[in-house]
Amino acid sequence: MRVRRYTYPDDWKDISRQVREAAGWKCQKCGAPHGALICRRLDDPSQWVMYVEGKFGKAEELIYSGIVKVKLSVHHIGVDKPDGSPGDSMDKSDCRPENLIALCQRYHLVADKEVSHKHARETKRNNKRQRILAAGQIELFNE
Repeated sequence: MRVRRYTYPDDWKDISRQVREAAGWKCQKCGAPHGALICRRLDDPSQWVMYVEGKFGKAEELIYSGIVKVKLSVHHIGVDKPDGSPGDSMDKSDCRPENLIALCQRYHLVADKEVSHKHARETKRNNKRQRILAAGQIELFNE
């Protein structure tokens, strides 16, 4: 997902650092530490081991992926707001602590993929509705 820096608050670097510090500089999904060299299990990527040169034999190479350097970042979850209005993970200005989570690059990509698929489905549904209304179809129920 493309990063649009102008959508983030001016103090985003400070906010991001505070979230990662509060998480102990570890991914809040898998616990991988920022900056560490790790190998993830191929059958369960949430399981990982620290990479130590010469540690793996042939059997372990079949179980674990290649070496990855963990890069911790901050993801907007999209939790509902205190006033009851729905949260939006695409709203990068919503920097409430409960709306932010520290994730390694793997789990940040997974979370972004889920968000982009949901957004694409909603956009497709809305575009179809607009085409139908533009063609003269009367709407029976307002969603």
